[in-house]
Amino acid sequence: MSDLVCGNELAPDAELRTVLTSGNEIASRVEVFQGIIAHLQDWQTSILNKAADEVKRLKEECTVETLDLINAVAEVDSDERNTEVSFELLSTTRNKIEAYEKLKNTTALVEVALCKAEETVKLVGRIRNYYAKELGCLVAMLGLHVAIGPVDSAGGCITLTFTRLNSDIPNVACKLIIQKTSDCYKLLNMQPYVEPIVQLVDDLNRTRKWTTFLTRVRGQFQRFLTH
Repeated sequence: MSDLVCGNELAPDAELRTVLTSGNEIASRVEVFQGIIAHLQDWQTSILNKAADEVKRLKEECTVETLDLINAVAEVDSDERNTEVSFELLSTTRNKIEAYEKLKNTTALVEVALCKAEETVKLVGRIRNYYAKELGCLVAMLGLHVAIGPVDSAGGCITLTFTRLNSDIPNVACKLIIQKTSDCYKLLNMQPYVEPIVQLVDDLNRTRKWTTFLTRVRGQFQRFLTH
């Protein structure tokens, strides 16, 4: 464990607070993007389902009208010798043909609407892919989310917990407990134990660069968990 002592007085850990705030903001944006992507997926599904239902309904109507038309023509053929009946059936047939033509026009309009729906779905897909890409960048930038606990005023201890946002293994967390004394930081505990992190604490005492320290610690934990 590192117990390197530095001669200079410790400056306020403003950078540590800045890093914590930045990490929380990124985590919040990740949640927002995840919600947007889920909403867009639902929207896509809704558009396709509505279009499919409308096409199905029109096909069923078309089938019924076609059967009625065939029956009407058959009735005319079977009653050709009955002039009065034939004229009545011919009139009915003409009405059926007109209705069928209207139905075909309606079907054409639905096909246009379906094409527009498909275009909307493609547009929604492009938007979703954009947010998915942004989400990927955020997760890659964040990697292990850093939670910084309050400083123990009695022992001067800072607890750093690194939890994985993009892990297939749930509840995986890495933890560091660092003691802040009047002239240095001491590494009191580390779970799991990763040897290179000991040197990183020594580097922190020399540089006081928390951003660099947290980035490198996060990288060491990631390598440990994925190898």
